[in-house]
Amino acid sequence: MITPLVSLYDNISQSYVIRTFTLPILDDNFNDRETRRYYCRELSFSLKRCGVRLKNEYNDCYEKLCAYVENERMFQPLVLYGKKDGRNFKCIIYPSDMHHTSEERGEGVMV
Repeated sequence: MITPLVSLYDNISQSYVIRTFTLPILDDNFNDRETRRYYCRELSFSLKRCGVRLKNEYNDCYEKLCAYVENERMFQPLVLYGKKDGRNFKCIIYPSDMHHTSEERGEGVMV
């Protein structure tokens, strides 16, 4: 059976709800590692609400976030996709001190 090209295109071009997550710059008054750990845990909960299981589905991104928490290693913006309640999500994660391009912007959600 041949799938009509129009229905194939419709499946590919589904719209996404874009969520941009920013990991904040930390103040010297806090324990940096514990604070980064807290924000990454909150980020994980927020991603689950968008249908993204970070550790299971995006292991390489999970490893980059772990390196950020443990060693303060910066990373390039991460793009993750999820689906929940019939809605498609495109989630973009970046450290707050990075300048992001227009394609990496979306609804701003501060973690």
